[in-house]
Amino acid sequence: MAFRTAFLAGIAAAVSAGASAHAFEITSRDFTDGGRLQTAQVGVGANCRGGNVSPALAWKGAPPGTRSFALTMFDPDAHGGVWHWAVFGIPAGTSGLPAHAGASDASLPKGARHAVNTHGKRAYSGACPPAGPPHRYIITLYALKTARPAGIGTEPEAAALDAAASREAIGKARITGIYGK
Repeated sequence: MAFRTAFLAGIAAAVSAGASAHAFEITSRDFTDGGRLQTAQVGVGANCRGGNVSPALAWKGAPPGTRSFALTMFDPDAHGGVWHWAVFGIPAGTSGLPAHAGASDASLPKGARHAVNTHGKRAYSGACPPAGPPHRYIITLYALKTARPAGIGTEPEAAALDAAASREAIGKARITGIYGK
């Protein structure tokens, strides 16, 4: 009986280790998950004095069969929710985006494109909440089995991209940054 218990425990540990070794995850050198965004990631405007620079992101463990990635950044704490950044068509061989990748389509890997964010821009728009409690900025990376989500059109809005990517995702990874004044 002791042998059987030890054997089964060993199998369970091996399965658990194998599952965690292939976990799909996203990280940033600019902030930790649940940590404060840096001034560079804050927007520029009358009420914000940041750099409006998209964070550097890295990912690993994409599911087998991934053909592309889509990425969104959403603030659920803003009135009505705000989409700050959305990218689709990121090639499967890509393992991250450098800081400033949100500047324009030319800053993205070949074939990737920005969707239109809530501010009407095809680029990154930094965090800029009103005074009060901090807001959460949720970056979601979708692993897709297609080169781009179906039905998003040629100039998709971020919300439509997120909905389509969510439906078609074979994997999803998230990291959340916090910012408040």
